[in-house]
Amino acid sequence: MTFVLGMLLGQLPYNAGIVHVQPLPASAKIVVQPWRWDSPVKVRPGDECPYTARLSGQRVRRMFATYHLLRQGEEHDFYAWYGCSASGTLTVDDKSFNFIVRPLNLLSTNWPDGHWKPLGGKHSDDPSGN
Repeated sequence: MTFVLGMLLGQLPYNAGIVHVQPLPASAKIVVQPWRWDSPVKVRPGDECPYTARLSGQRVRRMFATYHLLRQGEEHDFYAWYGCSASGTLTVDDKSFNFIVRPLNLLSTNWPDGHWKPLGGKHSDDPSGN
């Protein structure tokens, strides 16, 4: 019933029609910068990025293997946003690409075609992934 009602309202379940980007080849070199606060406004005085551990290249590789392209409105409807990020570069066959990782399962990248696109993992409001 919910699926049918969602279709009537022009909404599909979040897992309908999931599209993944091309996985990174094993030869991809990944460089990740430390987390930084990048929101123009801090929510509370003294707000800083709560992520202090450096994001590993292995973790970024897993994100590219499992995250999917976000549909219009999906980030707004299903993901929480936090004002910090970790950016980095990918080098594949002597070509460089960029990515930006945000807490709570969000990633933006211009891999593999040079055009920026948003990716997401499990929805922030559904930690179980259901």
